[in-house]
Amino acid sequence: MRAFVVDTNVLFSFFKRDSFTRRLIFKVSQRFDLYTADFAYFELMKYSSLILKKTGLSAAEFDVAVSVLRSLVVPIWLSPASDPYKYAEQICPDPKDVPFVALAMDLDVPLWSNDLRLKDIRQIRVLSTSEVADLLKRSD
Repeated sequence: MRAFVVDTNVLFSFFKRDSFTRRLIFKVSQRFDLYTADFAYFELMKYSSLILKKTGLSAAEFDVAVSVLRSLVVPIWLSPASDPYKYAEQICPDPKDVPFVALAMDLDVPLWSNDLRLKDIRQIRVLSTSEVADLLKRSD
């Protein structure tokens, strides 16, 4: 395993100061390549006021955190006309997860997500935050 695709909900956790997920993203990014569907960053911007409210970050701190996150988790656009995307549309329980599942299939890497419904998808490996942490410990 050389990389992970990271879903939006994991990325949202990055904005909580001193969160376990934030620290884990930093650690994982030192050993693995991290990718996300390009629209994840649009989602973060769309919900920026909610993120600011829940985390207590200022707008400037949020902007810095987004820049740092972009340096750790690279956004990739995958065409909705691609075979992995079309297939993911058929097997995903939620249309919002399609880009992440499709990207994980296209890159042939696990998806880092805490969405339990995605665990039923047999075509990709889905790892929760705690499973990613355990994997990192075992690879030390």
